[in-house]
Amino acid sequence: MEKLGDMLVGALILLGPVFVAYTQFDASPDGAASPPVASGGVSTPPPAPAGAGSPVAAAAAGVTASGGGNGNGACGAADGTRVFLPEEIAPFDGTHPSGKILLVVMGQVFDVTKGAQHYGAGPDGKRSGYNIFAGMDNSRAFVSGEFDRSKTYDPPLYDLTSLKDTELPGVEEWRTFYHKEAKYSFEGYLFQDDGYYTCQGEKTQRLLDVEARLEKALKAKDKNKKAADKYPGCNSHYAQGKGGSVWCANDKLVPRLGKLPHDAYERCACYTPQFAEQNADVLTVYAGCSPRAFTCEIKVN
Repeated sequence: MEKLGDMLVGALILLGPVFVAYTQFDASPDGAASPPVASGGVSTPPPAPAGAGSPVAAAAAGVTASGGGNGNGACGAADGTRVFLPEEIAPFDGTHPSGKILLVVMGQVFDVTKGAQHYGAGPDGKRSGYNIFAGMDNSRAFVSGEFDRSKTYDPPLYDLTSLKDTELPGVEEWRTFYHKEAKYSFEGYLFQDDGYYTCQGEKTQRLLDVEARLEKALKAKDKNKKAADKYPGCNSHYAQGKGGSVWCANDKLVPRLGKLPHDAYERCACYTPQFAEQNADVLTVYAGCSPRAFTCEIKVN
């Protein structure tokens, strides 16, 4: 698992931001794709210090906004899970003398120190490609491609409201990856103004809203996958300058080029002749191919 994750991280660094935009559809951080992608430094600068009357400022002073607290300024969940403040996370951005690196996804804090080659910063101060995710919650950058560390993003990168529902599963896949990857560990929750967890480690309305959207998106994704599986993709062979062919493994089906509602993009897929004829407005017969043929030649003009 560790070796696969490291190999895929290297592959993603080569692919750069273009890949990130697509991870939300099919790539699994645990399999076909791995830790977040970025080329160069990224993330937003730490948020401005909380105002004197904010919940975070109150916690830092040793009391929660509701007047509670444990007397030493720290938050904490009822089950003992640690709750961090932003200023407790920020130093561990890959530059801390201890080498410790913390990363946050949707308010959940992970120790990724063992992945320092991906998340850290070298002696020369040069930050690695994944360092953009260290020291703060930059959840949106996992799929948005907002990778300029010098910029202040509005809304900030922990805010997922600007993402489409279809993009949310991409963020969730990364959160799941950090939970499953053996060399990384879950450390607790991040409590910040307008964030995902309270000082007591309870979910905020922001997180509940995101999870509701995510549940809806995952159901739609599963439905679309089942529909896509019903109409398998074509087999194909193509040689530059020579042409090629597309064909259906099942000779009772016919190849068509098109995009149905469940498809993320135009593709060659195999359908029954009757279904292909009924949807001829969006499913195109390959030029020069019989509508009933299960193999079609692709000629070079």
